[in-house]
Amino acid sequence: MLAAYFDCPGGPENLYVKNVTKPNPGEGEVLVKVSASALNRADLLQRRGKYLPPEGASDILGLEAAGNVVGLGPGCRGQWKIGDAVMALLSGGGQAEYVTVPEGCLMPIPKDLTFTQAAAIPEAWITAFQLLHFIGKVQEGERVLIHAGASGVGLAAIQLVRLAKAVPIVTAGTEAKLKATEKAGAAVGFNYRNENFSEKVLAFTQGSGVDIILDPVGGSYWEKNINCLSTDGRWIIYGLLGGGEVRGDLLSSLLSKRATIHTSLLRSRDKKYKEQLVKDFTEKVLPYFSRGMSPHLKPVVHSIYRLDDIAEAHRTMEQNKNIGTASSLRPAPWRCKRPSEPTFGCLQKLIGYCILGTCHIKSQQKKCTIFLGNTGLFDKSELETLLKLEEQPMWSMKTSLMPKMLVITYQDSMCATDTLLFSTIMQTGHSKRWTQRRRRNSLNFSRKNMELIQTHQNKLLFLVNCFQNLPLNS
Repeated sequence: MLAAYFDCPGGPENLYVKNVTKPNPGEGEVLVKVSASALNRADLLQRRGKYLPPEGASDILGLEAAGNVVGLGPGCRGQWKIGDAVMALLSGGGQAEYVTVPEGCLMPIPKDLTFTQAAAIPEAWITAFQLLHFIGKVQEGERVLIHAGASGVGLAAIQLVRLAKAVPIVTAGTEAKLKATEKAGAAVGFNYRNENFSEKVLAFTQGSGVDIILDPVGGSYWEKNINCLSTDGRWIIYGLLGGGEVRGDLLSSLLSKRATIHTSLLRSRDKKYKEQLVKDFTEKVLPYFSRGMSPHLKPVVHSIYRLDDIAEAHRTMEQNKNIGTASSLRPAPWRCKRPSEPTFGCLQKLIGYCILGTCHIKSQQKKCTIFLGNTGLFDKSELETLLKLEEQPMWSMKTSLMPKMLVITYQDSMCATDTLLFSTIMQTGHSKRWTQRRRRNSLNFSRKNMELIQTHQNKLLFLVNCFQNLPLNS
């Protein structure tokens, strides 16, 4: 199978896609075929050699993933069956085609969520849930200061604080990120680059300060954190982006406020702890991701990358460009079996019948327009199945003014930051004559262009995988 890999610690340029041995599920484990996995700060640290996997964990990157169950190890209790759509909390291994997961660390994907959205939930959202409830013991009406409010954990924490009927206050480094936190439900936000967030927090709370601080920064924030922490407040450190060194009289300041410091890492927790955490999250939080629930929770995905673009995804996160989770999307290999769902089967049929598929993906105002090509490829029932995409949120489909051309428009951010812009022509028995009349701006199918054609085929695979991230239970 293919997996994101690096041979020695260093920068993003060390990352590449490697062919590795497919894992086999052990006692009480489930084998998941990965459709999407998300990128976390821990992946960046591991790549630099500063955060080694726990003993016994996979050394492949990836702490969360979503996909389908394809295998069950001995001793599984029957909670999952082949074909189930699941998301997984992992200690490693998510940036690959397959991953093994203890069955208690799996969750069902909520209705209406795509694989890409689901992959952004397990590590980020369960981290935020753990910090707030298992460690911080957040209570209704309390005020919670969330640093890095526009990160994956930060945006999850904002929504979970609202779910707990508490008050989320955030810091972020740009106005765009502050707007994203406001949209997620933050009561107020402060730009730490040009404001003294400690003074602003005290002003907002009328001098009483905050009850809980969720802090991935550490040492460089300690004085400001203590200053705006309330009496008996809880300061929870789960990262050290600002370093671990503290200069000054920290203990006296803590003692004067009867404050407590908690530290937490999720990855190194034992299986029993993680399974209990997943169980509680599944029961208390997961239902709110379904449409119609109030408050409605929603993971935020900054952008989508193919697995072989994993280095670029790392660069984006290292430069703090992402709002929410930077999600890496696995390309669907040609050898994969066709999905059983009717819609996916029709789309795979399109690929299976073509030397090339017709795709025109254009990044413009967060809109992705896809020309699927000759509708003559499909019989009536298959075409009706495809047209059901019209009922999906953010999708629209119609037959264009061009003969037999099916046009799909996807209104979302999935291609907004993608530089993908290409156009190819479908060449099949059904459409060859039609395409030849309309390939003025298309590829020339001569041998000298076969290398370019293969490149477009790879991009087409990426497109197919995007289609596989349609809402699951529609």
